Amino acid sequence: MPAPNRRTEWPRDRLTSITLQQLRAFQVVADATNFTKAARRLQTSQSALSRSIRQLETGVGAQLFSRSTRSVELTPEGEELLRICGPITVSLMHGIDGFGHFVAGRAGRLSVAAIVSYASVLLPGLLAAFVRDRPQVEIRVEDGWASNVLDDLDRGGSEVAITADDVDLERYEILPLALERFYAIAQRSHPWEARNEILWKDFADQQMVSARFGTSVRSIVDRHLTQSGVSIEDHIQVSNMGTLGGLVREGFGVSALPAMEFAGYRIDDVVKVPIQGATRTVGLITLRGRSLSPVARTFCELAPALVASMPLPDGVSAV
Repeated sequence: MPAPNRRTEWPRDRLTSITLQQLRAFQVVADATNFTKAARRLQTSQSALSRSIRQLETGVGAQLFSRSTRSVELTPEGEELLRICGPITVSLMHGIDGFGHFVAGRAGRLSVAAIVSYASVLLPGLLAAFVRDRPQVEIRVEDGWASNVLDDLDRGGSEVAITADDVDLERYEILPLALERFYAIAQRSHPWEARNEILWKDFADQQMVSARFGTSVRSIVDRHLTQSGVSIEDHIQVSNMGTLGGLVREGFGVSALPAMEFAGYRIDDVVKVPIQGATRTVGLITLRGRSLSPVARTFCELAPALVASMPLPDGVSAV
């Protein structure tokens, strides 16, 4: 009685000796049907290529090529390996190439949070300049008040934020991008219309239309007024700077705004006078101790120079 057939299993541990370089060499030799041509394509020596193919054949436990003096042909085992590994190596090479772009900061997702005025005035041009040579970068923008922007940064929704520099320096790192002048605004025909400059103490006897707490405008204005010894009572407090501008235009009071708020909210037809020595620094903010993605690191490295090369609104200058 004949002995039953015993199926010989291919030892899977051989896979550990197979490298991407060997598979790539195998594909090129199969395509070129000639070791000399294949070595030229791979920019290697023929002996090194032959050694790589022998190592692959040892690894898979099969002869992959039938060799002649002028050319090589795939064996049945070689044809099957080419069918299997062709899509795999193409996909892997594509993935490695994409990973290289990611590590170089030329691909990936850039998440930026910004206060509304910066998001509408400064950020579009900055992002356009950044992605011009990085079309594979995906952009996410979160806009809101300063408190919302920092909350988004804290939660990890954004990696970087663009807001005013009045933040906790122990918690955040700041990279200055630009400097904005502060302006006093009032209704047309207000006595300030004849002034070339306003002092913070000039707000002492005025009705005030104020930004709500939690905005960078409110915190900066309150700090300057306190330093000048001025105590005011809000006549009206609003969340939106466009609303603030409209109320000032109709005579409900005076206010103080930095330069980009005028462009961001299209505030016009009001008296607009510079406040002596008053500025707001536009900062690129990151959370201390948090590792940034390559694309976010690249954005932080390039942002100051990109802002310096951009046209900026009146009252705004690069730093």
